[in-house]
Formats: sequence, structure tokens, C-alpha cells
Amino acid sequence: MTTIVTRIGKGSALTYLEADDNFTNLNNAKLENVNNLSDVSNKTTAFNNLTPAQAGNSGKYLTTDGSSASWGALATSISGIVKGNGSTFVVATSGSDYAPATSGTSILYGNNSGGFSNVTIGTGLSFSTGTLSATGSGTVTSVTGTAPVVSSGGTTPAISMAAATTSANGYLTSTDWNTFNGKYSTGGALGTPSSGTLTNCTGYTTANLSGSINLTSQVTGILPIANGGTGTSTALAVNVKVFGATGDGTTDDRASIQSAIDSISSGVVIFPAGNYLIGSNGSGVGLTLKPNVSLISFEGASVYLLAGANSIKLLNYLNPNSSTLVSNFVISGINLSSNSKTGCTGINIDGNTTSARCSYIQISEMQLNGTFSNGIYLKYCANTFLSNLFVSSSAVGVTLNSCADSDLVNVKVQSGSSYGFQVLGTSGAFDEGTRLSNCSTNGQGYGLYINGADWGICTGCSFTTAASGALITVGTCIHWKFTGCEFAVAGATPANAGINLSSGCSDFIFVGCVISLNTFGMILKGSLHTVIGCNFEANSNVDLYLDGNSKAVINGNTFTSTGVSQSVLENASNYTNAIGNINNGTISLSGANSASANNINY
Repeated sequence: MTTIVTRIGKGSALTYLEADDNFTNLNNAKLENVNNLSDVSNKTTAFNNLTPAQAGNSGKYLTTDGSSASWGALATSISGIVKGNGSTFVVATSGSDYAPATSGTSILYGNNSGGFSNVTIGTGLSFSTGTLSATGSGTVTSVTGTAPVVSSGGTTPAISMAAATTSANGYLTSTDWNTFNGKYSTGGALGTPSSGTLTNCTGYTTANLSGSINLTSQVTGILPIANGGTGTSTALAVNVKVFGATGDGTTDDRASIQSAIDSISSGVVIFPAGNYLIGSNGSGVGLTLKPNVSLISFEGASVYLLAGANSIKLLNYLNPNSSTLVSNFVISGINLSSNSKTGCTGINIDGNTTSARCSYIQISEMQLNGTFSNGIYLKYCANTFLSNLFVSSSAVGVTLNSCADSDLVNVKVQSGSSYGFQVLGTSGAFDEGTRLSNCSTNGQGYGLYINGADWGICTGCSFTTAASGALITVGTCIHWKFTGCEFAVAGATPANAGINLSSGCSDFIFVGCVISLNTFGMILKGSLHTVIGCNFEANSNVDLYLDGNSKAVINGNTFTSTGVSQSVLENASNYTNAIGNINNGTISLSGANSASANNINY
């Protein structure tokens, strides 16, 4: 029993010595009671009471199962690496618990089973001190070659290749190389052979052909671009850029292009796309055309020749011989521009005299833009064909001067100050055979101007907004026929006559035409004129005025203008026959032998 000392008297405090004694006595008493310890105040005694008996358990370790403690024995026969197995310590296993020791001829690898294995060193290999080496040996047993490479076979073969021949592949000899290299110059042009025959030309293009080749003695086979394409040696084609033309619009390309033209006696000069300035170097000279040499754009490319100086003739030819006919001029797809220069001519071809002349001229697929004095001027030419042309702002669009057998198809001329089409004649038959089809003028000073030229036909043409006259003739002009054409001055104040034939004219025929927006619709002088099935309208004066005319046939027309009281008026004329017309005004004939019948006035 433990005695607790107390002090009588409420509120009386214990001294600290008294408190220490009481708590010591209390704690010792509780520990002894709970743990059945005889003397907790003695440390040695207390430790002995808390642990299992130590006698006979030397070298063991203390362990517990969670409720009581006991001594465990550690095995004394373990050597090497120890591992715990969850309850005790055991010897670790080499190769599974740790990598085994290796010699200089072993390589370990992970065996995917939780351990390591040795790599087997095969025949011909060795591994020592970290180095893997090959120890085997072998020999070549056979070597073959694929043509043109050849092998002699065996373990030490000879490898070779023969020189190429006309029938077998092989290497190119220095002799053959020099021969080949000499055929094609570094400048990109096929040179003229000094002797022998040039063969196998099919692979060449216009870009790499230049110079001159004698087509009779120096070429066999087919040239790449030929004028004819018959499968035999024909005309050569050259490219202006091969001769140095730039087409940049600022460099004067005249000399380069002229060199291309002069390089061949017949053939084609090709123009790739570009703007080629001509004559800006002070010479004032354009390009000189050449018989049998054609100028064409490359595959429809946009090509312009630009005037580089005033008064220049961009494309020009004058027959140098006054008695020799020259022929074959072709210009296609080459557009021309006056380039703000004055007094220029787009195309000028002059045969020199009627005894010489230039023949077979084809000009097509072109535009002529700018204030040319003359867009196209042809003189002493024959068998001319102009087609699909557009001429804008040229003072004179197209001039045929003493030209025979000229065909103009779909040629449009507009916005110039003078003649749209000018046909000038000469004596004899050298001005006959002018034919216009689907041609037109709009906004020119004159539409069609004929001076002394004979035998012409206009079909489906329109000569409108021509302030000075839609059709004007001067001098002796005979045998012209107009079918389905339009004639209108329009826009001038006061307006001029739409059609005005001179006194030297005869045998003009108008069929199914429209004559409108003029003062006098038509003034006929001369003789033997025929007007059939035409429509006269919106003219401010007489629709048809016969002024000193003889033998005119006026049949089946419609006169609807209301400017004056007469639809048809005869002055100093005779032998007029007016039949079957419909008139807003009167038909007034004064000739002694003139007659009218079956006309209807409304």
C-alpha cells in the first residue's frame, strides 16, 4: 500500500518536496501493479522484467510477433551476399538475385525471366576484355557483270566495258565525244557544217537553231519547224532570242531581229512573247522584211513591236529591182504599236513598179495600236490576203495603192482621223480585184475612200460614224458592188453625204444596204448605177440625189427620211428608171428619158 501524504486544512499548499514524494510513490505503485514489476524504480530490474530471459541467448536478436517478445537466432553458416526472405535472412542467388561474375569471354544479357544469362560467342568471333572481334576468314567465289559491264569470272575477275557502237551500249570514247561536241556549239546554235551532210535534225527546236544551212546539199531528214511539213528538207525556223533579242520593251532589238531575218533565205522567224523595241538607237530604221521569210508569234504568244523613233516604218520592204517579181511575205500574230511616236507606219510593202511588184502577201491575227500615219500601206502588190486585223487610232487604217487581187476579211478600223480603207488605183489592170468582207470602220474621218480603182466587192461591211463620208470616190472608178453594207456619217454637224460618187464613176451596184444618219443619203454622179432593195432612213436631206447621172436603176427601195419633201431627186440627169419604191416623200425626175412606175408614197 502506498501512502499519500496530505495536509489538513483547506487551501494549504504542499511543499515541492512533499509533492515529489507523493507522485513518485503514486507512479511506482501504478507501474508495479499493472506490470507485476517488483521494483520499477530500479532500471536494471525494470529492463529484465520487460524482456525475455537473457540467459543462454547470447548472439541472438530480439523479435516480436505483435503481442510478446522473444529471442531469434541468426544463422551462422551464411557466406556471400545476404537477402531477406520476409521472415529471415538467406543467401542471395547468383544470376537471379544479382548478376554473376563473368570472365573475359562472357557477355551478359537480360533473359526476360527476371535474371541474366551469358551470350554465346559463335564461331569466328571472340570476346576478351570488353572487345568483340572477328576471327574468321572467307574468299570470293564468283563475280558477274551486267551489260555493258563484263566480268571474266573466277575469284579474281577482270572487270571491263567496251566502247559504244551503233548497235551496242558502252562507254563514250574521246573521239566520239569530240565529234558530238563539235556538232552542237556552246552558244545554243547549230552551226553550218563545212562539208558533208547534216542528218537527224528532228530533235532540234527553234530555240537552238540559228545560222544558215544549205537545204539542198547539207541537210537530210526533217527539220523541226518547216514551211510545208511534207517530210522532206524544207524551210528553216529561227528564234529572234537566239540572235540576242530581249523583248523587254526598253532594249533596242532591231539589230538582233534583223540578224535573224537575214540569217535565212527562206523560212520562219519566231517571236516568243515580249515587247520588242525597234529603232530607238537613233537610226530611225525599222525592220526590213525579206521575200520567202515569214514573221510569226510563237504558239500565239503576246508579241508587240514598238516604234522607237518618229517616222519609222516598223516592218518595211521595198523591192530593190524594178522588173523582178518577189513573193511570199507572211506576218502573223505580231502586234504593232506606235509607242507615242509620230509619223510612223506599221507595215509598208512596196513592189516598186507595176512591172516588178510584191506578190502573195498574208497579214493576219494582228493589232495595230497608236497614232500611225498609216497602219498598213501596200503598193504595187498582188494576191494579198489580210484577215482578222484590228487597227485603232491610225490616221489611215489600210491603204491599197495600185494593188490587184486583194482580199480583206474581218478587218476592223476605228478612231482614226482619216480614211479607214483607202483604195488607190492606177492605169491598166494593176488595181483591180479588191474584195472586202465583214470589214468595218467606226469613228474614222472617212469610211471607204476609192480613188481611181476598179472592180471591187464589199459584202457585209459597215462604214459608220464617218464624219467626212462613209463612201467617197474620186476620179474614174468602175464596177463596184456593195451587198448588205451600212453607210452612216452620224455625229458631224452638219452631216455630210453618206455615199458620194464622183462623175467618173460607173457601174456601182448597191443591194440590200442601209443608208442612214446623213445629210444626203446617197449622191450619184456618173452612169449606170443600180440601187435595189436598200433602206434609206433618218437622213436630213434628200435620200437619193441623182446629180448629173445617167442611166440609173432605182428599184424596190424604202425611203423613209422626213427632212425634205423629196425622197428621190434628179438634177441634170437622164435615163433614170425608178420602179416599185416605197417613199415617204416624192420621186422627182426631170430627165427627158427618165421614168417611174409602181411607186408608193405614204
